[in-house]
Amino acid sequence: MIDKIGPQDAEQDIFGQLAFGMDHAEYLTLRAPLPTLVCSARRDFFDIGGARASVAKARHVYEVLGAADHLAQCEADEQHGFSVPLRAGAVGWMKRWLCNDLSPVPDVGAEPLIRGEAAWCTPQGR
Repeated sequence: MIDKIGPQDAEQDIFGQLAFGMDHAEYLTLRAPLPTLVCSARRDFFDIGGARASVAKARHVYEVLGAADHLAQCEADEQHGFSVPLRAGAVGWMKRWLCNDLSPVPDVGAEPLIRGEAAWCTPQGR
C-alpha cells in the first residue's frame, strides 16, 4: 500500500491496519473461498504491481481451500476508473457466479445506463 504513492483512500482502509500487518491482499483472503474479481487499470495512478501482488498472495489461500478458480483479476490498459473493459469483465464474472451463465458478455457500452437525476443517491445529487 505504501510502496509507491503512499497511503490513500482512507475510507477503504481499516484504521491502523498496516500496524497490525494487514494490507490489500488480506482483504481478498477475508473473502476466500467466495468468488472474487479484482478489476485493475494498468495505467492507474495506483501501481498495477500492487494489485498483481495482492492477487498472487491471496491466490495461495484460495488454492489451499480448493477454490483457485474463485479468484481472478481483470486488467485493462486504461486509466483509473471503471472503464468499459473492466465493466465487461465484471459483467462476465457476475453472470458466471450469480447465474451460472458462461455465454458471451453483451456489449456494455460506454454510456451509463442511468443518467442525470435518475442516478442521484440523494436529493442534492450526491
